Amino acid sequence: MQQEIAAQRKKALAQVMRLEQQEALLRERAGDFIAREFKEISELEDLERREAEELARIEKERVDTEKQDCGAESVRAAGEVSQSASSDPVP
Repeated sequence: MQQEIAAQRKKALAQVMRLEQQEALLRERAGDFIAREFKEISELEDLERREAEELARIEKERVDTEKQDCGAESVRAAGEVSQSASSDPVP
């Protein structure tokens, strides 16, 4: 009877030790997983920031180009008005 109890106790202790090792491994892996997820989230946020900056740059270039085109049209229109004014006979 004593030997049977000692064998069961030894078996239970072995199971406890395995469970503690598994728990330690799972905690380590969870930490690795969280660290990896954090890194990936940081990389995604960085990518989103760069994309937003690129879109802002493109939009600024588009607005600047439109302003230049409007300015060139104004100069052209002013030139046409002054040419037509100088070619009109004086009444």
